Amino acid sequence: MLTGGPGLSTLIGSAYPQPLIGYNVGIRSELALTNVVWLSTGLYLERKGVSLAFECTNLAGQSTGVQSASHDDFYYASLPVTPGFAIGDRLKFLFEVGPYFAVLIRQQDVHEACPGVPRRVYRGTSFFPRGDFGATALTGCKFETSRMQFLLAIRSELGLVRLSPWTGPRTFLATLIGGIGVPMLGKRGPE
Repeated sequence: MLTGGPGLSTLIGSAYPQPLIGYNVGIRSELALTNVVWLSTGLYLERKGVSLAFECTNLAGQSTGVQSASHDDFYYASLPVTPGFAIGDRLKFLFEVGPYFAVLIRQQDVHEACPGVPRRVYRGTSFFPRGDFGATALTGCKFETSRMQFLLAIRSELGLVRLSPWTGPRTFLATLIGGIGVPMLGKRGPE
């Protein structure tokens, strides 16, 4: 099943107070164990991070009255492994919870332009842990036919690895995802 959607991300324990618009896109696979229980996994590309709005200043340190922003972006390849269960026949209300494992692909710190100062992008991937793991949960509904299934759900992830070796922040991402694909392996959908 192909899935994807926008979300809100933050770094728990960060000095940056505002969430960042993140996303989660990828491929999801399910293996039916019974009619109501399955095992789900997938491979996802995710954007996590935080943002900060600030007022630009001139060289004398005086406010220019112009608002700008900065944001830290963390791009991960994520692999969740979640058992799940559902209630319903064609329209199923579902819940999944389990661990996820992720690899940091790229990190960048973006400072938007102020008058007289160009936009700057700093890449700092090597300064952060390359791996992350944590807890993930998904809740929503799925509509199945014998040939197709459609998913609408909220998926959240809480990273357990700190982004710095001291008391650095941890990642959090909550996304509204939609999906379309074929029915679960090991089970034939309703006719």
